[in-house]
Amino acid sequence: MNLHDLREAQANFTKRIDDILEERKHLYKLRGAFTRRFSINTLSNLRVDGYVIGKGGHTFCYKIERELDGLGRIIGATAFKFGVYYGRTKQDTTDKYRFTSIWGSDSKIAYQNVIPAIIELIKAGKKEDIETIVNSKISPMFKGKILSVYYPDRYLNVFSDDHLKYFLKFYDLDTKKLLRSDPVIKREALLEFKNND
Repeated sequence: MNLHDLREAQANFTKRIDDILEERKHLYKLRGAFTRRFSINTLSNLRVDGYVIGKGGHTFCYKIERELDGLGRIIGATAFKFGVYYGRTKQDTTDKYRFTSIWGSDSKIAYQNVIPAIIELIKAGKKEDIETIVNSKISPMFKGKILSVYYPDRYLNVFSDDHLKYFLKFYDLDTKKLLRSDPVIKREALLEFKNND
């Protein structure tokens, strides 16, 4: 994108900002309700059925993926991104708790490991501890969504690595090192570009 096109796009966006904010007001209310409902204290005591997708519309995973979809899309990747979920696979149509092995050897242990990791991520996000964020075992898309929901003014709500690479290329930020970096670092570079303009 050349500088003239960028400035034109920025001017058009600026003209529409009030309309955009009005259109998204309901999403901001949902985000506020979500972060109040799922505070660190609540997460510390949350039972598995209040966390997993597959147990209704009241759960942490359902709300962050589906209810808050308008604040950044993570639908499409498998439910394994959550570490633990309740449901089926293509090979096994039995509804049951399922888990990603990086979190433990069964769904109970996995859940006991996922929740502290989410709490640690939220705390690291507040402190802007990028090293801890990068090193978190939480899947990249889910990690990005959590951060942008809890800290919308600090973390970018683009989660797909392909989309991040697209924007890096679009704005001529696509160094080989950056393209190979963690999605967290890519989001930081894009946010820095935006904030410096």
